[in-house]
Amino acid sequence: MPNWSIIDRLVAKGLVSQVESAEDRRMRIVALTPRGKNIIVKAFRKHAGQMKRVFSELCSAELRALEVALKQSVSALTRSCSRAEWFSLSSLRIAFALVGQQEPDIERL
Repeated sequence: MPNWSIIDRLVAKGLVSQVESAEDRRMRIVALTPRGKNIIVKAFRKHAGQMKRVFSELCSAELRALEVALKQSVSALTRSCSRAEWFSLSSLRIAFALVGQQEPDIERL
């Protein structure tokens, strides 16, 4: 169950928007506002730069081994986690994307 007081504070700061679900009034649909997305993108780019510096010390074979291990970890965690728990795995997904030499898809995080 989400902590709505946190979401309400994010709404008040203009970082997210929320609407009640048309199908179920108990649910709220929360989305980043352009301002909120801008803050997240800036923070993510800074974090991505830090991660690239850390991984720059690994050779290509080490990066490939780490990529394989991360794929296996994500697969195992996906099978064993609830949907709510899955969202807490975003750091692992970011690390996987960086090791795979891809720009992470911020829409999927």
